[in-house]
Amino acid sequence: DLLQHYQKMISIRNQHQALQLGDFKTIMVDDKNQIYGFSRSYENQTVTVILNNSDHQQSIQMQSCNSQPDKDLLNDLAYSATEGKLSLSIQKKWAAVILCEK
Repeated sequence: DLLQHYQKMISIRNQHQALQLGDFKTIMVDDKNQIYGFSRSYENQTVTVILNNSDHQQSIQMQSCNSQPDKDLLNDLAYSATEGKLSLSIQKKWAAVILCEK
C-alpha cells in the first residue's frame, strides 16, 4: 500500500541523521541500466540509496563501509561483505537503503 510505503520512508529518514544532515555524494550513475545511487554521511553514519528505475531486477555491487553486516532499512535485510563488497539484488522500480554505522 502506498501510504504504508511513504510512512516507512518518512520513518527511515526521521530515525537517521545522515539522511537529514549528511553530506550528499553521488556514487553511481548508470543511464543504460537506469541505476542511480547516492550516499549521505554524518558523524559515524552513512546511508547509501540505490534506485533501480528499470523494468527488471538488477544486480549491483558496491563497496561496504565496514566489517559488520550492512542493513537494508527499506527491505529489512542484512548484507555481509565479501572482500569488502556488497552484492545487492534490487527489484524493478525499487530501491535499497543501506545503513552503515562505524
